[in-house]
Amino acid sequence: RLYPFFYFMVFTGLYFTTWFRAYFTNLYSWRYAYYAMFILIAISIILAVIFIELHPLRRRIPLYQLDIPGLLLLITSLMLINYVAVYGKVEDWFNSASITTACFGAVITLLLFIRRELRVKRPLLNLYLFKKTNFSLGLVLLILLSVFTPATFQAAYSGSVLHFESIRNAELNLYLIPGIIAGCLMGFFWY
Repeated sequence: RLYPFFYFMVFTGLYFTTWFRAYFTNLYSWRYAYYAMFILIAISIILAVIFIELHPLRRRIPLYQLDIPGLLLLITSLMLINYVAVYGKVEDWFNSASITTACFGAVITLLLFIRRELRVKRPLLNLYLFKKTNFSLGLVLLILLSVFTPATFQAAYSGSVLHFESIRNAELNLYLIPGIIAGCLMGFFWY
């Protein structure tokens, strides 16, 4: 019964902060919008520290049980993927030697990470979770939710096709809030 409230807070907070950031950027500068967001994040962290009970959600793991080489392989792979995603368009994708090298390195380090996690006694990421149907189904639903959020298509269409400004695009997202409220109420009373 808590999930509809959680989804309401997440989605409406997302759309409201997007509108707030676009409005603040339009009025002042993009730097001031991020300063305001830093202040709001600091306030939320302070409130979380004050109001959330102090109990560990998991047991503490000694450092000798942490798979540091596996962690380094995963970090390297993700940073190379990030490099390709950020600088791919600037450097003309695979016509650049650095992008090609980064793609090759990302694949190699990711494969080495997977091989290591399957063989090590205490893996950083237990890959056998993917064999469980509940985990796989939940992961697919999470990916679909993040890709097919209504604001994703609306923002892409109104930004690239209609050439709306960011403030108008964020204002359009605010019209999604009544639908979110209706969906949360329906989910609350249905389940």
